[in-house]
Amino acid sequence: MKDMQQENLSKFGALKNWWDDTTQRRPRMATNVALIVILIVLSLIIGAVNPRFFMVRNLLNILVQTAGFMCLAVGMTLVMTTGGLDISVGAIAGLTAGVLGVAMNWWGVPGWAALFLGLFIGLLCGLFNGVFIVFFQVPSLIVTLGSRAAFRSLGYVFTEGELLYGFPDSFRWITQLRPLGIPFAIILVIPILIWGVYFLYRTKTGRNIQATGGNKEAARLAGINVKGVTMTVFAISGVMASIAAMIAVSRLDAGQPQIGYEYEIHTIAAVVLGGTLLTGGRGLMIASFIAMLILQVVSNGMVLMRVSFFWQEVVVGLVFIAVVAVRTVRAKEVQKIGI
Repeated sequence: MKDMQQENLSKFGALKNWWDDTTQRRPRMATNVALIVILIVLSLIIGAVNPRFFMVRNLLNILVQTAGFMCLAVGMTLVMTTGGLDISVGAIAGLTAGVLGVAMNWWGVPGWAALFLGLFIGLLCGLFNGVFIVFFQVPSLIVTLGSRAAFRSLGYVFTEGELLYGFPDSFRWITQLRPLGIPFAIILVIPILIWGVYFLYRTKTGRNIQATGGNKEAARLAGINVKGVTMTVFAISGVMASIAAMIAVSRLDAGQPQIGYEYEIHTIAAVVLGGTLLTGGRGLMIASFIAMLILQVVSNGMVLMRVSFFWQEVVVGLVFIAVVAVRTVRAKEVQKIGI
């Protein structure tokens, strides 16, 4: 019996040593593994409480709902890696949804053309934020707080407060098309996620983004175009918000500025939960995706348990505060021991 206990302790010690070594050598992989374990455990708990969670239809529904948020996570991770913050993404999505509704219902714009219009709106909004941050030296929080109100209100101006619905099939195929039974929205997002990982870790611009977040002055002295990097990440964030809006409009067959409400809170919470530093310099793209999936699984679980939408928002808000608090404490501990 004692020999068996000692053997188990020895195995546990070896596993712990392996984990500590992996954490030091490959911190990104360690974070990803930890988040995957959390995702699996949460799924098993929710599935045990309500077996409908593991129904194929429900799992596909979670992935479709998460698709747009995954796009937002790409943009937000890039922005936060530079040390910035974009809280206007939900409003950009709302403005895009409103303009698309007006364009297709009132102006008779074809569905395929509306897709390009949506991307253009997101790019324009992102560049608008970038211009004020770069050329007027206004903190990103302040700029995007103001543009958040402006973009949302512009959406209501375009739609005149009306709910627009009934869009052509040339637009709705984004979520209606189901090759091999898989919603096309899921397939559409996969290359975007792959691009986000490749862009951040394997391109010169991605390395410049990380260097800019680590130390802007040092990056500038090293010859990095810090202003160009900042403009780029906010432009990408705007485009990703518009893609999220187009997925939502296609899925709901409705265009209104209310789409995108509180998207920014969910996105920032997921990106911070994934380990991206609020101060910049370190962005964990894959971890952001896993963390976003965790939040959507929790949200879906609360829906299955018939938890009120308002209580769901309370949970998301508390999770956001808790994650930021833990990350802040951890960052202070790291500074003290000189890591």
